[in-house]
Amino acid sequence: MYGDGSYTKGTMALEILTFGRTALEGGPCRSWDSSVDKREERYCLVTRGTGSLEFGREVLPAGAAWIPLIRNPCSPSFYYIGMSGLGVGGACVAIPEYAFRLTEEGDGGVVMDTGTAVTRLPTAAYVAFRDAFIAETASLPQAPAMSIFDTCYDLNGFVTVRVPTVSFFLMGGPILTLPARNFLIPVNEKGTFC
Repeated sequence: MYGDGSYTKGTMALEILTFGRTALEGGPCRSWDSSVDKREERYCLVTRGTGSLEFGREVLPAGAAWIPLIRNPCSPSFYYIGMSGLGVGGACVAIPEYAFRLTEEGDGGVVMDTGTAVTRLPTAAYVAFRDAFIAETASLPQAPAMSIFDTCYDLNGFVTVRVPTVSFFLMGGPILTLPARNFLIPVNEKGTFC
């Protein structure tokens, strides 16, 4: 069960995965992190609502980038990646360097969570990112906040809307630029997007 109350229910199974000469038993008593030192995983971030999780590095799709996972001994069940910043409209947002850093004490860092639908950011990073996005969308009519979303627009009657690109700058150089439908989400039937 996740923190928001959503859950998955099913049958637990035992599997044996083989990577080269290394066999890994998977089941309720074994931890992936403690069994394999070098994990290779692909998590494909595509159009909202779809995606894939694959193991191995044999064939990367066009436009894909390899990002190493970072180990956090304090939280070994989470998948951490290195992120250096955020972009709005092709420009890097001024965010404090420490905002995405994983400390030696195991605090901070960037977790890839397949069970979370909304990206959460540290306050300093979010405020700078939000303000940059609002500055680039000044021509769009704003709407009141809804639920956890504080940046909303009344797009009722619009056929198309131009919004700035949103990018994640990942460690090692790759940049993940999201399609608008992944960050401007309809929240009601009245044309409000947040």
